[in-house]
Amino acid sequence: MTQKTALVVGASGGLGRAIASMLAEEGYALALVGRDIEKLQIVRSELGAAAQGALLLSCDLTDRAQAQAMVEQVLAQMSFIDVLICAAGLNVRQRSLRSLDPADWDRVIAANLTTAFNAIHFTLPSMRTRGGGLIVQISSLAGLRANTITGAAYSPRARWESVSAARSADEGSAPP
Repeated sequence: MTQKTALVVGASGGLGRAIASMLAEEGYALALVGRDIEKLQIVRSELGAAAQGALLLSCDLTDRAQAQAMVEQVLAQMSFIDVLICAAGLNVRQRSLRSLDPADWDRVIAANLTTAFNAIHFTLPSMRTRGGGLIVQISSLAGLRANTITGAAYSPRARWESVSAARSADEGSAPP
């Protein structure tokens, strides 16, 4: 039987790291992606023997050319991607519209939305060719209700449910 593969973007922290750990325990071959290769090396070390063969790639997924090159490198080394985990994202300290700097808005939108779009955009064709795959997009309930804690810039991430449903409809699969 062929070993399952997973590409985890945002693998160096939080949910991405936790999901990578679970996938390693389940025997998946992993490609771990993040902005900081040293953090990815620490993650691989912490995951133990099951992840020692994991491919580590530093990539700015807000850059489409880098995202495409990263997916191409993963496919060249792993041949296929069974599971894509989109867990990259960030927030900023000054979140209210009153104090939110437009540059911070742009950073949050790029990190929380563009990174996932780029990862999906360049991975999905290989999944189509292979006849299937699973895409997990980490979202947030924090943006469903406006408040000063989560802030305006974080709310678009909560809207990934709509994007995921549209993608599922396009691909002829059940929505998440």
